Amino acid sequence: MAVVQYYDNGYGYIVKINNDIALIGEKRFKLLKEQVECVKTVNLRNEYIKLHFEKIEIKTINTGLGTYTGYAYGNTPHGKGKHVDYTGIVYEGDFVDGKQTGKCICKYINGYTYEGEVLNNLKHGQGKLYKENYICEGKWNNNLFTGFGIYKYPNGTVFEGKFENSVIIDGINKDVNGDVFEGTFVFIQNNNYTGLCKGNSNDTIQSNQTNTYYKKGKMVYKNGDVYEGEFADNKLNDYGKMIYANGDVYNGHWKNGIKHGQGELINIEGLTYNCYWNNGKKNGRGFIIYPNGDKTEFDWKDDTASRIK
Repeated sequence: MAVVQYYDNGYGYIVKINNDIALIGEKRFKLLKEQVECVKTVNLRNEYIKLHFEKIEIKTINTGLGTYTGYAYGNTPHGKGKHVDYTGIVYEGDFVDGKQTGKCICKYINGYTYEGEVLNNLKHGQGKLYKENYICEGKWNNNLFTGFGIYKYPNGTVFEGKFENSVIIDGINKDVNGDVFEGTFVFIQNNNYTGLCKGNSNDTIQSNQTNTYYKKGKMVYKNGDVYEGEFADNKLNDYGKMIYANGDVYNGHWKNGIKHGQGELINIEGLTYNCYWNNGKKNGRGFIIYPNGDKTEFDWKDDTASRIK
């Protein structure tokens, strides 16, 4: 037996028979209603089915999670309505067979607002989530965000750039201490991660990005130093170039934020130190190249040089 649902939208009657929806005029609606109320068999798309008539009307319903006011059939929200749950979350928008599906405005108790599309009670489709200096706007897939976003951390650090599945991919991170990084990021999964912009079971917003690290890019430090290269665990790592605020320039390898491996340091006096570095200090054989092109070979031990004749 099929279920027929309807309501008057001012232009005619919107009728739903199973998953088929149509807008019909008053004359045709009255005829259909008479046939259904008499439990007659009617011809619909050349299929003979028995119809049971159920009216969609505005109701106030206790859903078990809160209070719903809007269009419903029986005790099932269906159509436009408003749901206020017991925690204070307010949803205004579309419902289909009791589930938040369609378009909505949802206001959370922590100050965030979501405007956009939803499917089966999840953010899904185009939409934006915002609060003060924070905004994620783009495409959502089962509560995960992909697109451009701006996020302000509680400590004042601000990220602006691209997200994929609610994880930072690339953009600009302005640290509260004044350092600015621009480049790509890498995400390391662990069991405690919930994801930026992802709603939990209470539809609150998580801001845990402690597992997102700088990968490759440019860091401008508050003190005037500028680094371009690779990172690991948010520290200078592998290969990169540092231009120090005093004018010195280092090109070479790094480990845990310290010069480590083969590298070349050119100081403001024009001297070039081409050698191996160990934990930030010159070690092993290398050269000092002078501004006129002459060079001398040295053997270093923890920055102490012995000239090799």
